[in-house]
Amino acid sequence: VLVQASARGWLEFDDYMALSARPKVTSVEKVLGIGSNANDKNFWMQELNAKLTLWNLSFDVGRGSFWWGPSYHGSLLITDHAFPLDRVALRSEEPFRLPWLLKHLGDWKVNSFLARLERDRDFPRTNVFGLRLSLLPTSWLELGASRLTQFGGRGRSQSFPKAVFDSYEGLNPVDLGINEQISIDFRARIPNVPYIVPFPSGMQWYGEVGSEDDIEGTTMAVVTGIYIPQVFRKSTNDLRIEYANTDFSKVIGRKSGSWYNHGTYVSGMRQRGFPLGHHMGTDGVDLFVRSTRYLTDNLRLGANFNLQERQKNLPVHEKKREASVDLTWWVSSDLEVSLNYTYQRIKNPGQISNINPFQEFFAAGVTSVNHLIWTTVRWEF
Repeated sequence: VLVQASARGWLEFDDYMALSARPKVTSVEKVLGIGSNANDKNFWMQELNAKLTLWNLSFDVGRGSFWWGPSYHGSLLITDHAFPLDRVALRSEEPFRLPWLLKHLGDWKVNSFLARLERDRDFPRTNVFGLRLSLLPTSWLELGASRLTQFGGRGRSQSFPKAVFDSYEGLNPVDLGINEQISIDFRARIPNVPYIVPFPSGMQWYGEVGSEDDIEGTTMAVVTGIYIPQVFRKSTNDLRIEYANTDFSKVIGRKSGSWYNHGTYVSGMRQRGFPLGHHMGTDGVDLFVRSTRYLTDNLRLGANFNLQERQKNLPVHEKKREASVDLTWWVSSDLEVSLNYTYQRIKNPGQISNINPFQEFFAAGVTSVNHLIWTTVRWEF
């Protein structure tokens, strides 16, 4: 039996400064595998952060996770799947408009960070700089562009900000010895249209297209999905369908095996063995379906279905079929209790065998069947 517990504290000083911490403890060390807590601790800090806000600028220092893009199940560049990053971040606290005639373009948000990855990799303490711009030109459309630049580390002469400037000037990242990922994304809110979009509250369509640099040119990955807040009139059923593919270059006749990998940084765009972006990793395909329904005002039933293949470019690769149900009860405004069950059937299950350089082993001919049951209690005070 595995027991995990965490607490999150938040302390604010007026509107200018805030401190947050989230310690976490587990009853069995190492059970969560590579990247969970350095494999040798029962207690660690999942989040420790200081935030300073002046005007509309927020400056964060510490450890934390964040998510870029409109997707729900997995995003291409940055998600909260990997162990939280130790970073400094600068971003706009609220959407803003540019001056003069440019104000008609819409509302903007800017996010940036500079992170330092772990020691146990090809170049210890490699740096990653991220920049994201998002624009809301109208109330029903949101556009975004994100970019990650991996550089430096022990044994490399690259430094910030010169390495980033060189990359942004359009110089070949392969010649610079820099690893880059770029993506553009959108979210469109489509209203109810009889016979075309028959859902009472309309629907959302979102997507992301990413590019990873490679010696043989750029390679592509995609995420796309729809979200229907209300499937039927006078019901609380919603529906989400999301598809992701980091093997898309092979679909259009290009090279596979590039996403999250790199010729120079052989540990890849990863933190402690896990991709900074989508959890399926390199050359993966993922189909995710989720629906929820409120049985009462404070009791919600949810169900997921997931089909996933990882490392499709290898002769032996992992294939996963997963179904789960969850029940969430809001006992009060301060107390939330959830019960979850997941069934997994994994053919040729994979296991990370090395993170420097990154290697994953797949057990050929093995089928793993897992029944996972867990409960979560969240109490805010």
